[in-house]
Amino acid sequence: MSTISALIGYPVKHSVSNYLFSLLANYAGIDDYHHLKIATESREIKKKIDSLVNIECIGFNITMPYKLRVMDIVSEIDDSALNSGAINCIKIKNKKMIGYNTDGVAAWQAISRNLKKPKIGETVLIIGSGGTARSIIEKTLEFGLKTCVLYRNDDEALSLKSFFSNRSMFSIEKLNDKILFDKLNEIDFLINTTPVGMKPDIVNSLVSSEIWNKLSKKRNLQTLYVLDVILNPHKTKLLKDAERYGANTTSGLWMMIYQGLEAFKIWTEFDLLNSIDLMSVFKRLKNFAK
Repeated sequence: MSTISALIGYPVKHSVSNYLFSLLANYAGIDDYHHLKIATESREIKKKIDSLVNIECIGFNITMPYKLRVMDIVSEIDDSALNSGAINCIKIKNKKMIGYNTDGVAAWQAISRNLKKPKIGETVLIIGSGGTARSIIEKTLEFGLKTCVLYRNDDEALSLKSFFSNRSMFSIEKLNDKILFDKLNEIDFLINTTPVGMKPDIVNSLVSSEIWNKLSKKRNLQTLYVLDVILNPHKTKLLKDAERYGANTTSGLWMMIYQGLEAFKIWTEFDLLNSIDLMSVFKRLKNFAK
């Protein structure tokens, strides 16, 4: 019998998750494993999810823009999702759905393993206010880091502000170039959670070359650590510009690998984190996310 997992969202064409889960299944010795990428418009989401339950799919990941919406359709919510108010991973067990969130864990694994482990009291700037941002914010606050969010969407920001209003180390402001420059001048970590820079929009970045140039004359950018959650291309314009001016960067492709490992463990109970060659996995996936 086939083992099936899936990715639901819109768009999903850019994702390399099918290659990742094929590799993980191979490492785990699971034969006849299939990972489906299902582009789903808003009106179809319940129908598509019901079909996955009916074919005995073991679980699926949720990507933009549905990470908040699926909170209402699961039977049970794990603390990882409850504490962030968003779901990006669902396990199907006995026809019931259990919601999790692996974004925050994966983002900070990518940063801690590839760049630097955060220290209590350091400052993080998160650009974006959607479902991905929520889980990263929750984990960032859990680490005792000062967390500032710059938002573009007023409705998302209102919901986010309400959700984290009782957290003393959390602040949120509307994104503009002046505020962005001021924040970049004082932070330790920058995380972009918006889709700006994702294929096919690869020439754009919310941090302009002008800001980077100006910033390089005000602070030592070698003490700035940057994650872009975008995985395709694996090196976005934001990351290229940051590197050009001396900042340290890591790709959203790494975050996706750690997300995949967490999801695979949730679905199959195989914990492969310390038993596979992660660099080999990254290099293979990089060929599909240029």
